[in-house]
Amino acid sequence: MQMPVNEISDVHAGSAGVLGCPVTHTGMVGHSRRGRLCTQLSVTCIAVACTVMQLACSKSNNVLLGRVESTVAGHRIEVTDCYRTSVPQPRQLPDLADGKKVYEFMPCRDADILIRGDELIVNRTSYGTLKPEDVVTVDHGRVLVNERAAIPQTQK
Repeated sequence: MQMPVNEISDVHAGSAGVLGCPVTHTGMVGHSRRGRLCTQLSVTCIAVACTVMQLACSKSNNVLLGRVESTVAGHRIEVTDCYRTSVPQPRQLPDLADGKKVYEFMPCRDADILIRGDELIVNRTSYGTLKPEDVVTVDHGRVLVNERAAIPQTQK
């Protein structure tokens, strides 16, 4: 039996040089293995990215939204537009001569928050007296106390 010339490329020789069964090469074997490797690599990359984002985004720090939160001297302090993967903890400074506590929280270069006794100072500007459990927000340079605009008192 004679085979057409255009089909000879699809026939492979057997062990004795005798023509064997027709084999179709679609390239699926190589692509299938490569496809599985790409899929595994993609899943691994996605898992690593999710893990990194979980570590970067916590209750006190959300890198995606640029939001940092901490409690300082009984006040919740929120700072927006702060994209840092790790934020320094608030620190207590030496007490004032009258015994009042002083705390500093500087999560970003442009947000220096100082609570001196019950006085709120943001970026060297006093915003008056805080009441117990007041919430302070520093939002793109604006200072809010309990979601209301705080009025600057004096430059410190």
